[in-house]
Amino acid sequence: MTQANVEVVRAFEEAMIPGVKDDDGGDARDTFAKIRELLDPEVVFRPAPSLPHGGVHVGFEGFMRMGELLHEHLGLDGDVTFECFDGPGDKVFILLEFVFVSKATGRSAPTKMVEVVTVRDGRIKELEAYYTDTAAIVEAMRESEDADA
Repeated sequence: MTQANVEVVRAFEEAMIPGVKDDDGGDARDTFAKIRELLDPEVVFRPAPSLPHGGVHVGFEGFMRMGELLHEHLGLDGDVTFECFDGPGDKVFILLEFVFVSKATGRSAPTKMVEVVTVRDGRIKELEAYYTDTAAIVEAMRESEDADA
C-alpha cells in the first residue's frame, strides 16, 4: 500500500512543477483537473507561516489560493529536483531543491525543503512543508532600504 502512496505523491509533484514554472498559462485546466483528483476534498496544506503563501490552506480552493499567493510573489529559476521516500504508515517524505526568485526584487534564494505528505484512500490528505531557511526567502523578497529614499 505504501508504494501506491509514493506514486500518488510523485504524480502530484510531477503535475505541480510545470504549473509552478509556466508563466504562459499552458493548459492549466488539465493540470488542475489531475491535481484535484489526487487531493482529498478536505486536504490541508501547511507551508511556513513566514512566507507569503504560508499558513493553513484547506480544500482545493485553499490550495488554489495558496498557489496564487506563491505565484504573486515568487517564481522559479532553473529545475526543481525532488525525491520521494516511503515513510511509516500513510506518510510519504519528499526532498526538494530549487531556486526561488522574488518577483519584486529579482533576487534569488536557493531552497531546500522536506514535505511530509499524508495519503489516505489514494488521495493526499495533508501536506506539511519544512523549509531549511525561510529567512533567506524572506530576505530575497525584501525591498532594499535605499529604494525608499
